[in-house]
Amino acid sequence: MGGSKYERRTSLTAPGIQSYTWRTERFSRVRATVLYSDVFEAGGYKWRAIIHPRGNNTDYLSIYLCTADSASLPDGWSSYVEFTLKVVNQIEYKYSVTKVAKHKFTKLISDWGHKNVIPLGILFDPSRGYLVNDTLVVEIEVTYSEDEKDTAAHLRNGIMQERLKKDWEVKKLKNKEKEDAQLYTIIKVIRDEDLAEQIGKDIYFNLVDHGKVRSFCVQKQTSFNVFKEEVAKEFGIPARFQRFWLWAKRLNHTYRPFRPLTYIEEAAPVGQFRDVFGIHIAELELFLEVERGPDLRPIAPLKKRKDDILLFFKLYDPERMELRYVGRLLVNCTDKPSQILTKLNKLAGYDPDEEIELYEEVFEPNVKCLPVDMKLTFQESELENGDIICFQKDSSMDIVKQIPFRDVCSYLEYVHKRYPYVASSFEYVHNRQVPFCHPGIEFEDEDSSEEDSEDEDSSEEQNENITAEASHYEGTSKANASKPTKLS
Repeated sequence: MGGSKYERRTSLTAPGIQSYTWRTERFSRVRATVLYSDVFEAGGYKWRAIIHPRGNNTDYLSIYLCTADSASLPDGWSSYVEFTLKVVNQIEYKYSVTKVAKHKFTKLISDWGHKNVIPLGILFDPSRGYLVNDTLVVEIEVTYSEDEKDTAAHLRNGIMQERLKKDWEVKKLKNKEKEDAQLYTIIKVIRDEDLAEQIGKDIYFNLVDHGKVRSFCVQKQTSFNVFKEEVAKEFGIPARFQRFWLWAKRLNHTYRPFRPLTYIEEAAPVGQFRDVFGIHIAELELFLEVERGPDLRPIAPLKKRKDDILLFFKLYDPERMELRYVGRLLVNCTDKPSQILTKLNKLAGYDPDEEIELYEEVFEPNVKCLPVDMKLTFQESELENGDIICFQKDSSMDIVKQIPFRDVCSYLEYVHKRYPYVASSFEYVHNRQVPFCHPGIEFEDEDSSEEDSEDEDSSEEQNENITAEASHYEGTSKANASKPTKLS
């Protein structure tokens, strides 16, 4: 589970109420799409919580309660449960995000919860207090009764009065959450340093794990040029030396930088990018291109001509079986790879005349490398902004040496087969809404009522469920997971 540790604490807070605390350390480094808590008991039955760290096909943290042993339960079993799911604010507890639900659990419908608990952008912002020391704390309270009659009894005592008070607090926090979402945009800034730190360690395919880069929470009316000044303070890169590239999803489902921002876009508010793509974007991802002089100090970006493309380069060392990021180049699409060999040797620290081989990292549909034809231009090889070139010393030079994976193609194939869970940005793209860069496709904002209706649980069993809130995002984890990601 991505190296996370789990610590649980259960206690009876009141008759019929069982509380459970689940702590997940190193939460931002968790790679699993689903996490399961330890088993705890309430009402004589075993339960566990489910978390989708990157959301269940949504840009929110998703949390559910489920029976831990549904397969062993007798046919016809049911249990009516009221429960709360709380993401604890570890700085100010009163700002903890709480979701309340009621559900009649059966052998067939064994889990229930909330798809949209807290926006991921707010969750992963350490200043908000929900991730402190990269630790997530979730509290679950389960009020158990055999049937609706028992619940009616609870209504007659002080426990439900306390519940009503909590419901009111939840609604207030929910309204504040919505207001924040309307006012702010989350901007993730990806830098060369991120690629160098992650490639060959955390990831091997694609460029970066977007969950491990610096995020900024920016008011939507803020000018992008003002945001650049904040970036200058954070990274020590003067605003005049910054060039930002928009990331977008491509036809092969890769997610890459595809064009730089224009001067007009940089003069406008950061909330403009919904209009740029014609779709709703919960988070904006940008690549920060910074050129450095001989003294490694930032300098003005290279002038980008119309035919220039931005390529990224990984170096493979067969003897060490090591893959690492070495940099990027702005090249003219009418040039040939043979014209940049000297620059690549410099990036790798090789002699200028070292013979090297170039391979393009492609996804058709699986990850693989294809040799780059030195005789063709970049345009003829259909290379474009954001493409990845892997290179190495001429593999025929060390034919005598016993090297397990002589070229980068065989090495990446080995990594993919032996470590299929190794992170790439594929999972990130598939599990969230991102802008699409294909010029032939137009996007329109879908009617919000249609989106809400699709989020509701449409099965007949839903008529049996009694919900504590009128929420379109409450339901089973399975039902939500089956829905395709929508560009809306």
